[in-house]
Amino acid sequence: MTVKRIGTTLFTALLAFLVLAGCAVDRPPSGGPPDNAPLQITGTAPEPGSTGVVPESVRFTFNRYITAAALRNALSVTPVGTGHEISADGQHAVITFTEPLAENTTHSITLHSSLKSSRGNELENSYTYAFSTGPVLDTGRISGTVYTRNNRPASGITVAAVRENPRENGKLQVIDVKPEYNVQTGRNGSFEMNYIENGSYHLIVFRDRNGDRLINIHREEYAAGRAETIPTGTSDLLFRLRQPESTASDQPVTAPAVEPSGAVTGSISGARGTVIIEALNTASNQWHRTAVPVANPSRPEPYLLEGLPPGTYRMSAYIARNASAAPAIRPWDGGSIVPFRPADPLVIHPDDVRVRKGWTSGNIQFDFR
Repeated sequence: MTVKRIGTTLFTALLAFLVLAGCAVDRPPSGGPPDNAPLQITGTAPEPGSTGVVPESVRFTFNRYITAAALRNALSVTPVGTGHEISADGQHAVITFTEPLAENTTHSITLHSSLKSSRGNELENSYTYAFSTGPVLDTGRISGTVYTRNNRPASGITVAAVRENPRENGKLQVIDVKPEYNVQTGRNGSFEMNYIENGSYHLIVFRDRNGDRLINIHREEYAAGRAETIPTGTSDLLFRLRQPESTASDQPVTAPAVEPSGAVTGSISGARGTVIIEALNTASNQWHRTAVPVANPSRPEPYLLEGLPPGTYRMSAYIARNASAAPAIRPWDGGSIVPFRPADPLVIHPDDVRVRKGWTSGNIQFDFR
């Protein structure tokens, strides 16, 4: 074979290798629009919700390429401590159990919303797959929404459920407890725990910055919620994040009134005591508040929030439970987890409110029932 033919053969082989390698990479064509479609689970085996099965593994199929490393960082298996290994090949992933499964038990695998394909496509919401090794599948469910301190839906927030009541000297201790179940909020801040054992749970809601799935109240934002325990079957829970314990103050500064200005009016239902109406200007990030005394929770109480510079606002209201007898603007109390202290009851208006100079925007309702 001549040198020229050898060179031609090597060049052809190299070109074929590069073409095949390029085809194997999950990426959008160069120059095309960005691929913003969400990552989706298109198939599972065995079928989700199966009973009386003892599979050696569970197979997931996706609409995008996935890696074992990405799954490892965004996957939870229940019961906690169930041994498993993770493998992935292209659009397929397999969770192989490395020890016998517990008998007559619901087993679940949760893929969190932080899971990304090799292109960076994310799940819109956490997904829980479940099967039972016995005849009965747990069907407990808890759902709700988590907001940031600025009333925006909070995505990627960990919501963990602890069934037992670990107590020390009569006070709840949950910061070092591995939760039985955990999910993450989706893009719209919502979460949904499915296939959990019926009962009551302590919900631990926090921004897991270091990825250890344990709350650090001194370094991570968290939400205490309004009740120490939540029974299965509860929906429409609302949490608002508060700053870590080490943060000096969790309270934003209230802006002074300016002229010219507008106002917002509406009514309050289902509350008793001092209710604080608050509006956050989305451009200046400044808060405006007014206190409203409410004596009769069964009768709508009108309110008027004046002195608002023209702009767009995110509105909320809370019951200042520890306020003095005279109406006063007491900061929202986000509660605490250790020891548990409930957050002030809170309602967040779902839509932005537009305020114009010299106008009053009306019919903004806050119902605490």
